[in-house]
This record gives sequence, C-alpha cells and structure tokens, in this order.
Amino acid sequence: MNKLESKIRDYLSDNLELIEKGLMLIKKEFPLENSHGAGGSIDILAKDKLGHYVVIEIKRSDQVARAALHELTKYTALLRSTKGIRRENIRTILLSTTWHELRVPFQEYCRVCEVPSEGFLITADSNGRVSNVEPIVPSISSKPLCISRQQSIFFFTDLKNRDLALPGVIQAAQKSSLEDFIVFLVDYAGNNDRVIYRHGLYFGFSSPLNEAEPAQLAEIKKSESWDDDLDDLDDLDDLDDLDENFLCALMDNIDVRSDSCEIGYPEKIAAMLEAGWLISVAERTGRYAENRDLVSDEILLNEFKKVEGGANHYFVHTSSPKYKPSWDKFKEDAARVLLGNAAWSLIFEKLLADMEKSSEDLTASVSIYNLADIVYSLSNFMGKGESGYMPRFNMIMSTSTEVVQYVGAMVWLGRNVNIDAEAWIDASCDSTISYFTRHHFGEQFECDDQLCDHLNLASVILKISNPGAIDEQREWMHVVSGQINYLPHENNLFHGVLEFCNENLEFKRSLIDHIGKTAPHWVQ
Repeated sequence: MNKLESKIRDYLSDNLELIEKGLMLIKKEFPLENSHGAGGSIDILAKDKLGHYVVIEIKRSDQVARAALHELTKYTALLRSTKGIRRENIRTILLSTTWHELRVPFQEYCRVCEVPSEGFLITADSNGRVSNVEPIVPSISSKPLCISRQQSIFFFTDLKNRDLALPGVIQAAQKSSLEDFIVFLVDYAGNNDRVIYRHGLYFGFSSPLNEAEPAQLAEIKKSESWDDDLDDLDDLDDLDDLDENFLCALMDNIDVRSDSCEIGYPEKIAAMLEAGWLISVAERTGRYAENRDLVSDEILLNEFKKVEGGANHYFVHTSSPKYKPSWDKFKEDAARVLLGNAAWSLIFEKLLADMEKSSEDLTASVSIYNLADIVYSLSNFMGKGESGYMPRFNMIMSTSTEVVQYVGAMVWLGRNVNIDAEAWIDASCDSTISYFTRHHFGEQFECDDQLCDHLNLASVILKISNPGAIDEQREWMHVVSGQINYLPHENNLFHGVLEFCNENLEFKRSLIDHIGKTAPHWVQ
C-alpha cells in the first residue's frame, strides 16, 4: 500500500461513520496467515451493529480489478479457516478512488460471492482526508456474458481470402444487433487429406436475449430478421433456437464470399481442437474486449466449448445446494447431458433430491460424458477399438464427515444377441436411414435406451462410500422398470462391454459391415 492509501486507511479507521453508521474498529492492518504461508493483512477489520465482521479493503491505484476481488475472497476464506468465523457473520466492503476498470467485474463478483459485498467510490485529498463516500449501485440492466450455442463457421481454401473476410464478418455482426461477440481464426494443422477447407473464421456471440427484460425483448423482436415462428418451441430449446435469429441477420448482412459455411456449436469446436485445428482469437468486441485482463483468450475458448455447462454431451462442474441459483443451473446442465439415458437421469435426480434434503453443508462435483448414441459409440469401439465414445459418469459428494463417489458405466447383462446390426437398428429407429437422419439432427438420443435394451446393455452406477478408507463400502445402483435397485458389489450380473464384443462376434462383424457402407470412418 502506498503512502496516500495508508493515509486514507488511517483516516477512515478513525472515521468509520463515513462508510456506515455503527461500525466499530477492531484493527487496521489485521494480520491473517495460514499454514501454507498464503496470507496478508486486511486494511480495516470492523464490526457492524448487527455483529457482522466487516472486511474493508482499499483498492491500490496499481492494482488490477481481478487482484482486488481476489483479496476480498482470500481474506474471507482465511477469516473462516484460521479464525473460525462463520460465513453468515462476514461482510465485505471495497473502497476505491476510481471504478472505471472495477465496476463490471465487481458486479459479476457480487452475483457469485458467498458473503454480502458492497462497493464505494471515495474522494480524498493528498493528505488522505476523505470528503465523500458514494455507494456503487450495480446496474440492474447489466446482463452477464454467456456464449450462445448458436455459432457459425466460414471456411476458406485460401488463407489470404480468409484474412480479407474478417472485417466483413465484424461489420455484419455489428449490423445484426450484436455488441458482445468473438471471431476466431481456425487453421487445420492435422494430417487428414479429406479436410478440404483448411482455414476459417469461427463466429460466436453472447446472446442479447440472456436475462433480457420484457421491454428489451420486445425491442429486439422488432428487428426485420426476427422470425416469430421460432417463438413456439419446446422449453429446452427456446433460447438456442431464438438465438438463430441473430445468425439469420448475420447472413442477411454479410458481404463475404466464403468457400463453405457451416453451423457451429460447443461440441463442434471441441471436436475441431481434438482433430488438429489451431484456434486463436482474431477479434473481441464489446465487453469481451473490455474484460481481456480478466478473461484470457484461453478461458474464452473454454467457454465456447461449454465444458462447465451448456454443452449437450459433456459436463464438468462443482456446485452446492446452499447456493440455489447456481445449483438450479447445475441440475439443468447435467439433465441436458443425461438426456437419452433414463437410468442415469433417474439415479442422478434421486441423488440430488437427497442432497437437497440433507442438513449437511455439502458439495457435488460431477464429470459426465454421454453421447446417447450407442450406434456411433459401439461402431467406433468394435471397428477401431476406440472406447472414448462410450458414456461415462463420475460424481463425488462430500460433506465435513463423509465422502461418497458414484461411478457410472455401461455394462452387459450377459444375454447374447441373436439379431444382426441392420435388424437391431430397424427395430428401434425404423430404418438405418432414419437413424442417420436422427444422428445428423442430434435427435438419436430419443431411441438410444431402446437400442441398448435390444443388446442387453444397461447403464449402472457403482456407489462407493468413504473411498479408500478402512470402512469403504460398495454397491451397485441398477434401474429396473423405473425403480432403483441396490445390489452388492460382488455379483455375476454385470459384464464389461469388451466381453460383450468378444461373446457376440457375429453381431460385431455385421455392425462393422453395415455401418461401413454409410459411414466407413466410424469403423476404420
């Protein structure tokens, strides 16, 4: 802390009523340390008239916004861990002589921080005498940034043409009622000769519809490119499909000649990275330009992939029922990924309902991968030995006294298959053509459970209580006729998918042959 801020701290320590009436000084430069040496000192620690401990931090002039908010978070955690102060008995106050770079990140911080937080703009002279303390009021109309699932890719064979097209994409987006958007440069660096267009512009945006007020939504819908027919859709798809209007406007306004244009989405950009595409940021606009110091290009790319919520096939996140808004989003994002797997969906809903009833202060951390596409998963496994497309489920529930791990797997129930691959697909999807149509539009999940049933495959979950401890216990959770059955870990009912392949060689050969006629790259 420099001399001026030291003077401000000393002055306010003697005049806490300028900040809030009833504040009582505990100590200025209150020291906090932990066993790892990561500590510091709170500028001013006070107590309010209701008994809350008030952490007051003065933002240094050379301190970036992220660092100031990190200090608040760190000191709150250290008060809890080293002094035993309960979370509900802590408040924080941030003081600064300028809020230009701090206002937006502080508003976002207030949305998610675990203790009540306030900000104040202070006016002080060169001697540190504070003449005015003005509260920072968060803007109600401020909406958090959230990358839409609706994205676009413009492909080019020529690198120079791609680079020349960038200004046209930016101008078209600006004409399409979009302020917060990103354009990536994508360049193929793999060795697949079938990739024709090796350069591209990948476009994504934060939806203006995100948390829009009714009046704002009505104004947006006055746009000439708005399609009212997209309003009457299922709840699950409303936001994504309504966002298609902005891409329609983009295409109406664009004056760029690309060699190919494709739909983009989180799973696609993730697959491109895995396939050898190099992706870098070409343009950040609106708040994405302003928050560059907080949100790096790497973080931004991860947000496009929506690993922590919003993707259809994968989800990795940690949450707690004590924070209802984020917990509800956690449940919604997990349900999206589990769509098409009725067994895991039922078990997951039951586990979360039990957590919500618990009086324990608990957290749940999940990692889920579920294509809900057993035809694709088995084709890659049987044809190429690639098991990475099989569904996976892992959740750890922890409290102060207990840890429980839930590990999901697809298992074979031991009964051999007596039909070939074509008959198997026809029995659940009407025809192979119908299946591939569903696969193309991402609707194959609707018949995935039935496809698994016909092969005697089931999605089960192994519950491990106190993993690694002397009193570790294990049991299977298996859904039969809509009911969760609990079975001992040692049983002869469940077999691995590899054993299924080895015991059903005729079916394996028929699947490789049948799928190979339409999608040879799935099996070879």
